[in-house]
Amino acid sequence: GIVSIRGALMRYIITVGWDKKLHFFEDNGLLQGEAIRSVPGHRGDILSLALLPGTSTVVTGSEDGELWIWNLESGAPKKKIVVPGSRSRAANERSIECMAFMHQGPGGGGGGSGGGGRG
Repeated sequence: GIVSIRGALMRYIITVGWDKKLHFFEDNGLLQGEAIRSVPGHRGDILSLALLPGTSTVVTGSEDGELWIWNLESGAPKKKIVVPGSRSRAANERSIECMAFMHQGPGGGGGGSGGGGRG
């Protein structure tokens, strides 16, 4: 996964993957570059990440069913969440392969496995 962060004081590109780390690159317009920081944390391969808009928080999801919430300013994890029931599932059914933060404004709705959204 990859996200671009652009704020008043931060301009980063963050990547994740099979090495179980977050890699921070400066978003300086160059076509190539080395990571300026790499942060370990997950025990399983990181398959997804999402930026909480307007904050310095990113969430990562891994093949073992764990979600990690990270503070981008410090690079430190803020919290680890184990998806309920994931430990009892087969290894190939635990993966968090994608995620997104959804803005729910006036008249917005939610959805679930049992049906459509409500408004």
